[in-house]
Amino acid sequence: MKKGSTESSTGCRSKRKGILVIAPNWIGDAVMATPFLVLLRKVFNEHTITVLAKSYVSEIFRRNSSVDNLVETESVDPIVIVKILRNARPEAGWEYSFILPTSFSSALKSFLSGARRRIGYSGEFRDILLTNVLHGFSSRSDHLSRYYIRLIETSTNESIGDIPLPVVIPPYEWGKEVSRLVGEGPYMIVAPGAEFGNAKKWPIERFAELAGKLSRDHHWRVVVIGSPKERAMIENAFSTIGVDWHNLAGMTDMGEMLSVIRGANFLVGNDSGPVHVSSAMGIPTVALFGSTSPIWTLPRGPSVEVVYLGVECSPCFKKECPRGEPICLTGIEVEDVYSVSSQLITGG
Repeated sequence: MKKGSTESSTGCRSKRKGILVIAPNWIGDAVMATPFLVLLRKVFNEHTITVLAKSYVSEIFRRNSSVDNLVETESVDPIVIVKILRNARPEAGWEYSFILPTSFSSALKSFLSGARRRIGYSGEFRDILLTNVLHGFSSRSDHLSRYYIRLIETSTNESIGDIPLPVVIPPYEWGKEVSRLVGEGPYMIVAPGAEFGNAKKWPIERFAELAGKLSRDHHWRVVVIGSPKERAMIENAFSTIGVDWHNLAGMTDMGEMLSVIRGANFLVGNDSGPVHVSSAMGIPTVALFGSTSPIWTLPRGPSVEVVYLGVECSPCFKKECPRGEPICLTGIEVEDVYSVSSQLITGG
């Protein structure tokens, strides 16, 4: 696969017609887009596939065999974007552009590419930039992967049946990264954060208590991952769990995080990027849902369990709980998650 670098692309221009995919901006959404790429390659095998992504999510696509060219950019400047897309465009041009996010800026990138057919969902006054507009994205009545697949169905007028599981490939020397960052021996991962907002976060003290119990049961070390701003909070919550643990919050780039997840025996976290990555890698995963819906963003993989109370006001999809305390999450006890985790780990 030809790989692009930040605000650039490498590789000779292809003489085949091309497809430009505007990638999602969130890790979980990017993982849920990988089945779309698998089916896109199957349906459009004679085209080259270029993915335009922000650097933060590009690692999800970097080693994906369905992608011919990966182009990374953080720019929102139309002039810069036009230059980047011109350099990446195949000689025969882009026949299709599929816009996976629903933002105006993502549709603008597609429009600036000059793609003949620009296919995406309605939203943010961007319909005028698209040639094929789909509706219903905001209903969240099906899995996000299915919504992405409908973009292909619209372009071919053919129905696609089963959706393949997502695929995320870590850096090829992930084992060396695990040894450097975590050391030797089995470990579990705790992912107590969620970028979207507090209404998606189970109390971190309960994560710490759960990690201690599972660590003692299975003789695992505990590795906690998260953002730099969560590091101090994690340090405070996990400092007294009484088992060997490592705080990697803010200490890894995306490639390193993928490596650490790949080496884990188990991962538990909120509905956020890490649970989608670990599920796609086949790591036994328990995901906690509160303000969001497993119908919409269920982590998909061979060994996944979800803890979701489904209280009356959930899912609300709010960043902060309108009632003050997110009972959809505070109502989940440590013992609830411990029981589900133990059954998944032991195959019971």
